[in-house]
Amino acid sequence: MVFNRQRVWLNTMETGDQEMIDHIIINGKWRRSLLDTRAFREADVNRDHHLIIAKLQLKLKKVPDNNKPGRKILNVNRLKEPEIKQKFVIKLRNRFRVLEEIDQTEDNSIEKKWENIKEVYQNTSEKVIGFRKSDNKPWLTKDTLKAIDERAKLKEKVLSTRSSRLKEQTQKEYAEKDKELKKRARKDKRNHLEERAEEAEKAVARGDLSSVYKITKELCGQSKQPPPVKDKNGKIITTERKQAARWVEHFKAVLNRPEPKNEFQGAPQFEDLDISNDPPSKEEITKAIKSMKSGKAACIDGIQAELLKADINTPTVILHDLFKDIWEENKIPDD
Repeated sequence: MVFNRQRVWLNTMETGDQEMIDHIIINGKWRRSLLDTRAFREADVNRDHHLIIAKLQLKLKKVPDNNKPGRKILNVNRLKEPEIKQKFVIKLRNRFRVLEEIDQTEDNSIEKKWENIKEVYQNTSEKVIGFRKSDNKPWLTKDTLKAIDERAKLKEKVLSTRSSRLKEQTQKEYAEKDKELKKRARKDKRNHLEERAEEAEKAVARGDLSSVYKITKELCGQSKQPPPVKDKNGKIITTERKQAARWVEHFKAVLNRPEPKNEFQGAPQFEDLDISNDPPSKEEITKAIKSMKSGKAACIDGIQAELLKADINTPTVILHDLFKDIWEENKIPDD
């Protein structure tokens, strides 16, 4: 890598031709950290060669804190199992029934009510459905994982063996185990893809498009290619020059609009709508819960839509009481 410098700063040795024969070697992964190199002619080191100095700017990567727990995600898919869902609903109702008896004697503020609701949902969900377990390689079987451990032990044996004869023999065993392991992994991967394809077919049969999209995204990955540029007739433009000209044509048509023929007469007058000022009704709360989209991340409260939809009657009654107090006192919880 030669930087754009004056010729005198590139010459590393005073000869008749003023050649650049001295260089600084750097690893390829640190190449972006190298900002500049040059020869210093003024350095008095009593040598024919000039002093070469490089300027580096290290971009260190943040070390992840493995001891710091990450955000846990509830395994709401378990609510699709009838037994788990029934167990969740029963425990949820029992917790709220006990909570109603306690609220009659303790602090009954809006903030306290909301904190109790969150705590009930979070604790009940954690105990009944639990959290999702992350697994980077779900398709590896136990036999394959065992083979990985065996290969690692053979690798340690190769490194620790001092005898040339034993090391050669151990290296052959390691190569055979590595070949066996790769064969097992390919087989496990193929079986996993077939199982996921069967799950996608079953999801299509029952109309579960969300699961179909999730499996398709997992198997195929997201496409990062931008959509093709087309002309007015819908034909795809392949050359960059024609694509740029098409963008110019598009923005000229969009931004350079003709002036309106009719003058603006002002906003039309609308009659005041008859809007109710009453607190949200139970029917409105039920409708809002049903309209929530499933499969979305939880907010700061940690309550996902699936938890509310599992037993709509319970959150409707609980939230109706909370919303009524918020409406009348004009106060909302902190979060």
